[in-house]
Amino acid sequence: MYSSSPEIVTEKNGNLAESFDYLQRVPGLMLVKNLQSEFCAMSNHFSHLIGFNSAFQYKGVSEHDVPCGTQSIADMYVRNDQHVMTTGNESLCVIVGDYCPGRTVLLQRTKPIYDQSGDIIGVFAHTKDVTNGNAFRRIMNLVVNDCEITKKSTAQTIYTLNQHQLPCSITPRQEECLFLLVRGKSVKEIGWIMNISDRTVENHIAALKIHLDCTTRSQMIEKAMAHDFLSFMSESFL
Repeated sequence: MYSSSPEIVTEKNGNLAESFDYLQRVPGLMLVKNLQSEFCAMSNHFSHLIGFNSAFQYKGVSEHDVPCGTQSIADMYVRNDQHVMTTGNESLCVIVGDYCPGRTVLLQRTKPIYDQSGDIIGVFAHTKDVTNGNAFRRIMNLVVNDCEITKKSTAQTIYTLNQHQLPCSITPRQEECLFLLVRGKSVKEIGWIMNISDRTVENHIAALKIHLDCTTRSQMIEKAMAHDFLSFMSESFL
């Protein structure tokens, strides 16, 4: 998991393309977008991942117009960018998409970029390709399962790992419990997965009912689904 890093502040009068032009010469997967979520700069590795051959091709282009096959999750990308720029909070996401090499799983940390006056003018994303990591099979099984639940035809998606982006304030263990509940796990299955007693699971469920203002478990799950809890991934899953 990436650790948090200091605030990113631009020079050169807040010109993102000029300030981050050096990214083309830096190894790894990094990119910069402006307030409209349009690409301003990125590393060569990232440009090749999404299908661009040069900086002249991607500047001013949005996620909706990339050459690779991730247009179906473009709106999710933009919502994440806008959340970061609106709140000033960084985000950590797992992205499953059809990039140029094929089905790829990325772990991406997105941070706000500030100008010299302290105003947010864009986002900086540092990404790690975890397609060949230990969690790949678990993530892909999760995506397939979630597609069956939501009746979506595409297996591309973005999962948010940040607790501060949850629709309500719950503890990490409650979040983990809800993560399993909305995917049809029983109390006994949740207890086994979380290594806790059935009673402790029931206590978590009781607390979640209060947080979500529900009286029954089915009502709580229905409300959690309506609040898009399926798009949140417990960090323990990784």
